[in-house]
Formats: sequence, C-alpha cells, structure tokens
Amino acid sequence: MAKTLTLLLGLVVGLTLGIRSSQAQPTGGVSFGDIANLGNFGLGTGLMGGGETMPGAILIKIRAEVQCTNCTLEEMGVEQTPGDLHQLSYDKTHMVVKVIKAEPDIAWELTGQRKLFLRAGENPAQLKRLLDEAAPGKQIDVTGGITPSRGDLIPLTVNMK
Repeated sequence: MAKTLTLLLGLVVGLTLGIRSSQAQPTGGVSFGDIANLGNFGLGTGLMGGGETMPGAILIKIRAEVQCTNCTLEEMGVEQTPGDLHQLSYDKTHMVVKVIKAEPDIAWELTGQRKLFLRAGENPAQLKRLLDEAAPGKQIDVTGGITPSRGDLIPLTVNMK
C-alpha cells in the first residue's frame, strides 16, 4: 500500500513539474504542457470547444498538403474514390487536403470520415489561421482534438509551410 502511494505521489509531482517547466519554455511544437492543458477541454469525456462538448475526442496530429481551397470532394469528382484526400469544412468554407501523415495511426483509422468539420474551440485564432493561410501546395500541420464518430476537428495548433 505504501509503495503504491509513493509511486502515485511521485507521478503527480513529476507531472506537475513537467507541466510547469514546459509552460515556462515555449517550443515550436506541442509541449507536454499543451497536452496536459487538454484537461481544460475535458479530453477524458470529450473536448469542449466554443461551448460545444465533443464526446469521445482524441488528440491527433495531421500533416497534409492543401490541394484546393473553396472546393469540395464532389467538385473535384473524387467523392466515391478519394484515396488520401479529405475535405475540411467550416460553415460554407471548404478545402480539400491530401493527408500525408496522421498520428496516432489508430485514431486516424477510427476516423474513417472523408469530410472533417472544423470547430473553433477555445482558441479560434488557430482555426482562423488555417482558413486564412491555406493555399494550394502549402503543407499544413494541425494538432487538435478529433471525434472519430462525427468527424469534428478542433485545431489547437496550426503550422504552415
């Protein structure tokens, strides 16, 4: 019993120190503090974004190349056989991207959706950046929460190349 309690206490202290140190040192990517911050979104029971709960949301990182903006899979004529192409939509704004890599693989495989619906989340600036800066040929890296069953995606961080 004492051994278990000591192990648990050590884990809590280690996580707390890790969160504090990662928040004090900004990095180019997603830090442990950012991931731990997902608790603010209720990741265990689903992400919350813009007042909306996303039950079953999973943290995912997607690398993709923008194929076209202001277009849909239907308009490209590939709705039936899209391959690695996916449509990202927010209100009446759509873009088609070719997914190069998604991590974790299992979360992406569970998503089976070809059309992902973007949600603003707690930091709408990330969604705005994705929509404003996306252009054909640009590579995008999006880390966020995704609901495999509904295809909702809340971008937490967005990087463009």
